[in-house]
Amino acid sequence: MTNPVLSLTIPTYNRSPYLQHLLGSLARQIGDITHSYEIVISDNASTDDTESVVKSFMDKMNIVYIKREQNFGPNDNRNILLRRAKGAIQLNMGDDDDLILSEVNK
Repeated sequence: MTNPVLSLTIPTYNRSPYLQHLLGSLARQIGDITHSYEIVISDNASTDDTESVVKSFMDKMNIVYIKREQNFGPNDNRNILLRRAKGAIQLNMGDDDDLILSEVNK
């Protein structure tokens, strides 16, 4: 399989309600994106229901989920995303951001 054009990278830690909103928004819009993509989520050892939120969207979108066993802090959590993302273009997001995918095409 070839690498995607776009990687949406999302670090998170114990913020499942925000992540739920973001992934729901992306799932509703995913048909608007014209590029191959991946959504890479790095979970910095969350103790809430982050993992179940992510898993509930995995059949709707191309998601790569990294569940870290230990919290190494926000900088390291972002860095792991940069190392794991395969897209030629990386769009780094917060778990509380919202994105209009039709605008990303431009």
